[in-house]
Amino acid sequence: VAGAELFAIALQGGITVTAITTDDDNNLYVAGTFDEMVHITDVEGADGDFEVLGAEGEYGAFLAKYDSNGNLLAVKSYQAILPLEEYFDETWLNGMPYYGSDPTVSISKIVADGSKVYAQFNYTGDVVVGDGLTLKAKYLFVWGMAYNEASNIAIVSFDTTLASSANV
Repeated sequence: VAGAELFAIALQGGITVTAITTDDDNNLYVAGTFDEMVHITDVEGADGDFEVLGAEGEYGAFLAKYDSNGNLLAVKSYQAILPLEEYFDETWLNGMPYYGSDPTVSISKIVADGSKVYAQFNYTGDVVVGDGLTLKAKYLFVWGMAYNEASNIAIVSFDTTLASSANV
């Protein structure tokens, strides 16, 4: 029956779901943000298989794939960081003060199309996606005296196992 519940999964902890979609094979893709330690579970819940993301003081975004029976097939997590080793010297960027806030990352949209899955990443700070792909943040020089973060958006494609990432 259309609209009938097929299964239930538990996303435990400080999780906010930000996007959800299905593909032609009825696989489910769920994206969201997490705050501190969370559990991403399948239909078996806490007694079955689950992935643990984050730790105390960590937050980021995740992308999970479930099959049509609610079995967890893949989970990827992402965190945004200030590229301190590259540009920053404590609170300075290119010799000028940095007045930005903590870096953030979220996924606001997922599209499954054939053998590809596309995710819209919204971020400040650099985000290591995988497969050699890092989303590099841009910064604004404001008031002629300091740097601040800019809002960044990227579309990333994955294969259906959530691997083989590429910036679109």
